[in-house]
Amino acid sequence: MVPLGDVFRFHPNGLIINSPSGHNSIYGTRSNVKKGKFYDVIPHNKEARSTLNTIDKAAHAKKRKVLNAVFSDSAVRSAETFVIKHVDRWCDLLLDKVKVGEWTEPKNAAHLTDFLVFDILGDLAFGRSFESKEPGPNTLKAIPHSIASYAMFMYPVRRPNCIHYP
Repeated sequence: MVPLGDVFRFHPNGLIINSPSGHNSIYGTRSNVKKGKFYDVIPHNKEARSTLNTIDKAAHAKKRKVLNAVFSDSAVRSAETFVIKHVDRWCDLLLDKVKVGEWTEPKNAAHLTDFLVFDILGDLAFGRSFESKEPGPNTLKAIPHSIASYAMFMYPVRRPNCIHYP
């Protein structure tokens, strides 16, 4: 397949747009595009709509308005101190017992990052860290991986290994 430009029609109702402006052309608020029926299969509960799976533009605008307030510049700046505190502690834990010029045992960065994100979200949402990134036993350490496993089980459409290319 030879690329012939920024837009490629891969079947009668499908386009691939490969340009920086493509995202706004498709997903922008003034775009002339409607989400397909595919988005109806994502929620298991039809009442539990998110900005991802809401097809109706007016309902989507209401949800987006709430998210815009949550992710405003001032809201994000106010969360910065919590995030920095957790990232600094996480870096300290990664470097613990590291001697210059020596190798350490391998670490699963994805696994450790799940703990970092879980602790940040706990601090931001509940006002208290779950301390899952800290060494030692903690019954809450199983939760980030349980969430990921649940999501992969309940939403198999999102599993990357289910997409087969010719």
